[in-house]
Amino acid sequence: MLDNWLGEELRLGMYWDYDAEEWTNVHDGAFPQAHAISVAAVDWDQDGDFDLIQGTSDGEVYLRKNLGSAKQVRFAAEVQPILVAENELKAKAHHAMVLVADWNQDGRWDLLVASDRGAVEYFQNLGTATQPVFAASISLLPKAAAVNASAGTQTGGHQNAHVAVGDLNGDGKLDLLVGEHTVVEETSANKPEQAAKFAELLKEYEACHDLRTRMHSEDRGETVDPPVTEEDRAYISDLYARLGAASPQSQTRTQVWFYARK
Repeated sequence: MLDNWLGEELRLGMYWDYDAEEWTNVHDGAFPQAHAISVAAVDWDQDGDFDLIQGTSDGEVYLRKNLGSAKQVRFAAEVQPILVAENELKAKAHHAMVLVADWNQDGRWDLLVASDRGAVEYFQNLGTATQPVFAASISLLPKAAAVNASAGTQTGGHQNAHVAVGDLNGDGKLDLLVGEHTVVEETSANKPEQAAKFAELLKEYEACHDLRTRMHSEDRGETVDPPVTEEDRAYISDLYARLGAASPQSQTRTQVWFYARK
């Protein structure tokens, strides 16, 4: 775990406090709803050491400066919002997955931000290498670019996108790689027999509410009447297994798409 210059754990926004068993924030009132979900290391101000660009679950992007040196890193306790004109930079969707790259190859860092809805936005640096000034975002993906995960064809939209760049075809221009993580839920409309079986098991589950309550009480060391038998426990265990087997299942698909630079 990295620390800031005050010796505190380096965090951005909300995090789970295991001791207090609650969501909390490093600084009261700072980013009350956001979680840091991505980070990119780059010498942002060209002073010879790495700074951090951090993206949040709400789509914002922040700069955390290194107040130390390349050998003795001392990150700032507070972060600075990245600005587009006078407004704080924010992705068009949530889950800002940040990449710092010289996309137009003019010697200045630009920002590429992917999101949970699959957009990949390009924020061009119109300033200098040491004092970036960003233009409004431009989408790097064609409007029809998307993924039908089951068919492997382009028909809809990427989900939970991550982005990387590189000259993959050796033509001297940066190309785009987009990774996606899609979860597809089964529905009752697709499998009516399974849905009917699951509904039947739910009724059985509700019918044994008293037994389940007594079993949980006994597990906490309480005395119950009548006591739970081994046969009761075996029945509940089997019911849980049958519910799990009949419940709608989700399928996770991950793919990487290559977009050649024209």
